[in-house]
Amino acid sequence: MLEDLKAPVATAEDDSLDTDDSKQVLGREPKVKYEPAKNGVTVVDIENSGSGFAGLGKEELMKIANQPFWVRLRWTLFILFWLSWIGMIAGAIGIIVITPKCSPRPVWQKYPVYQVFSKSYQDTDFTSRPNGQSSGIGDLEGIRQRIPYLVDLGVKTIGLSVIFPSPMKDVGYDISDFMQVGEEYGTLDEFDRMVKEAKERGLSVVLDFVPNHSSEDHEWFQKSINKTDPFTDYYIWNDGVDVDGQRTPPNNWECRYSAHNPSQIKSTENGDYEVEKEVDVATKTGECGSAWTWNEERQQYYFHQFAQEEPDLNLRNPAVVEEMKKVARFWLDRGIAGLRVNAAPFLFESEALENEIDLPNGQLSNNHTFNLPEVYAFLLQIREVLDDYSSKDGMERILMTEGYVDLDDLAKYYKNNGEMIAQMPMNLGFTEVTDSDMTGNKLQQFISAYLEKLLPESMWPNWVLGNHDRSRVATRVGENLSDSMNMIAMLLPGTPINYYGEEIGMEDSPDSKFIDRGNRNGFRTPMQWSNETNAGFSEVEPWLAVNGNYPNVNVAAQDAASESHLKVYRELVKIREMASAQYGEISFPYVDEEIFSFVRNKSGNPGLLVAVNLGDSNRFINFSGNGLPETLTLKLKNVGGTPEISVG
Repeated sequence: MLEDLKAPVATAEDDSLDTDDSKQVLGREPKVKYEPAKNGVTVVDIENSGSGFAGLGKEELMKIANQPFWVRLRWTLFILFWLSWIGMIAGAIGIIVITPKCSPRPVWQKYPVYQVFSKSYQDTDFTSRPNGQSSGIGDLEGIRQRIPYLVDLGVKTIGLSVIFPSPMKDVGYDISDFMQVGEEYGTLDEFDRMVKEAKERGLSVVLDFVPNHSSEDHEWFQKSINKTDPFTDYYIWNDGVDVDGQRTPPNNWECRYSAHNPSQIKSTENGDYEVEKEVDVATKTGECGSAWTWNEERQQYYFHQFAQEEPDLNLRNPAVVEEMKKVARFWLDRGIAGLRVNAAPFLFESEALENEIDLPNGQLSNNHTFNLPEVYAFLLQIREVLDDYSSKDGMERILMTEGYVDLDDLAKYYKNNGEMIAQMPMNLGFTEVTDSDMTGNKLQQFISAYLEKLLPESMWPNWVLGNHDRSRVATRVGENLSDSMNMIAMLLPGTPINYYGEEIGMEDSPDSKFIDRGNRNGFRTPMQWSNETNAGFSEVEPWLAVNGNYPNVNVAAQDAASESHLKVYRELVKIREMASAQYGEISFPYVDEEIFSFVRNKSGNPGLLVAVNLGDSNRFINFSGNGLPETLTLKLKNVGGTPEISVG
């Protein structure tokens, strides 16, 4: 750069050079020359025999640094630096904001719901019982004492069956007081204590809600018989019709002991009806008789969808709807986290009382007594009650509904006419799966149809394996496949809803002491806690005989074993916390009659492959051609002698 400057050279004696700043360098007098250059740059040339360039002094540097050109350059670079820095920060924030995020799942979506049949979970000698003695009936104190077990199991929501006063004509679903605890279960104080302790341990309680009917012993019904206002029209009354001088019911409607699935009945091209599949439970219409029972005192018939001891409430009466809202608020005030509506499709029947169509198998069509549009409007009012409580403290209250309906109708329980209703209309399809019709292709068809119906509408799926009205899953598909069903339900998109005892492979009991009208008590036997007397459920004879296999099938034995159904269940709950299990897409890499498999995968996270062999022999399946990595790590497998499936 120096060689480009051609300005005249001045001597050291020039006035423009400060000679005081010239110093001796290595003992010699240096010769100093300078020349003012273009652009205001001063070039200094120091000639010093035998020495190199000694650099500029402080004042020369300051003079140069303060020249306008360098000042402007420094400020320009300074501003560019901070603009770049701010731009990078803004860009990072923008990426974070616009990138799709996986919001944390609410508890009822992330963890399983665990259904407890209150009478059969744990009996205690709690102090409120006369003489402080066990009764052989499960109670609220027993549930409270088992909260540590539920915490260890990994569930977060307890689905609690009926605990209300009842004459027990329908195992407690014939309720004589909606706002009290039956004395066999305990007291309201004990209910409060159980709910409080559950909350302290991170659990919530969803309570059974039965708005369809009451017990005939309920005060409302007794006053309705007497036509005491405002209870006169709390139930559905009718004079009947006169047929040849004989008083008869107003139509051919029949009662039932449990729901018949209307999806098993289809219409033909000529308008007739035929049965696609026989119902294999002894609870069909026709075995209960007329849905109308004559009351001598009132001189009218009353309507009952179920047993005659369970008169239907008149939900077309606004006063009755308000009563049921009051019931909901009563229990919400005591700390429950939601309601499970029992027998939801039966809440309304046609006001015109038309006859049902006779079907070829002797049953009726259910056109006028099942899943009427008014059901959704009523449920919406209950949802609004729950939402009122949610808005007060920010804790979401959930509405679950129970009903054996087809997929189109099930979707309406989520959302109808643009109104959100239930968060979890229970998907009961798995409760009807048996080993005889369980194939890989059928599983995929059912699962795919359900998910394709729900997921595009942002409806949250759920998978119910069993309940108190259906044979236990280990009995229906075999104990060896019970783990497989838990794996499927746990790792599909949605919430698994488990029935107590499924975690240890409990089966139906052939030894039930009492048989109810629907022959369902074999599904409701006491929880098998240990190999002690009565399986550790009670110190006295239980209300139902314990399954005879309890010495080997119980919590204590499986807790101590190196491998067990219980340990598989606990591990599945942990696997559910993986990002792919919570947010991953689903695909079905290989399915045939004997093999069912699916993959859950979220980009950037470890994926999950679930593969189930439903056949009788070992199989090898090459998954490498389905976009899966060549190396897979085994996380979990069935307990027992299930035929193996090797993957590659």
